Amino acid sequence: MVATFCLRLAAGLILMLPILSPAHIPPRFYRVHFLTALGLLAVAGIFLYGDSARWSAEAATSFWLIYAIAALGCVVGSIVWHLDKAPGGTLAVYLTPIALAACLIDGGMIVRRDAVVLRSEVNSPMRIADDMLSALVLGSATTAMLMGHSYLISPSMSIAPLMRLLGAIGVSLILRIGLACFGLWEWTSTHGTSN
Repeated sequence: MVATFCLRLAAGLILMLPILSPAHIPPRFYRVHFLTALGLLAVAGIFLYGDSARWSAEAATSFWLIYAIAALGCVVGSIVWHLDKAPGGTLAVYLTPIALAACLIDGGMIVRRDAVVLRSEVNSPMRIADDMLSALVLGSATTAMLMGHSYLISPSMSIAPLMRLLGAIGVSLILRIGLACFGLWEWTSTHGTSN
């Protein structure tokens, strides 16, 4: 559970960066975001390392490769946003979310494979959508909170990034609620209701 939460939060934080404009936000915001995601990946890796002995060799190899690429993307992103004019910063903002989303999806599939659930539902598209939408809710809320704290340091910063993040929270919550309602409808249609 801890590993899943950390993967969701790390992916969600970095997935929010492409909707923000670097022209309105100081580079330290991006740097801290990449470092936070890296720390969350490290915690997830610690918890998943013990479980990886039960995984198949192929599943373990693919997950740890994707994990390493995601961690490398976070390291590169934090270094790039520490430099003047952030050379390659935009590239890191657009490529690292892909690696983290892949890490979340693959990690979620492996964790669910080990969990005690109905085998037909273990890695259904609903479960993968659940991981992604949970990541978006966590990431948009946490990023908006961190953006709010950035206004304490830079009070003259534009309010536009915060408004975009608040919109992202609204959209991700609506999508997450829609997925939950669809899952409830699907479950009640197959299991029926009791009187």
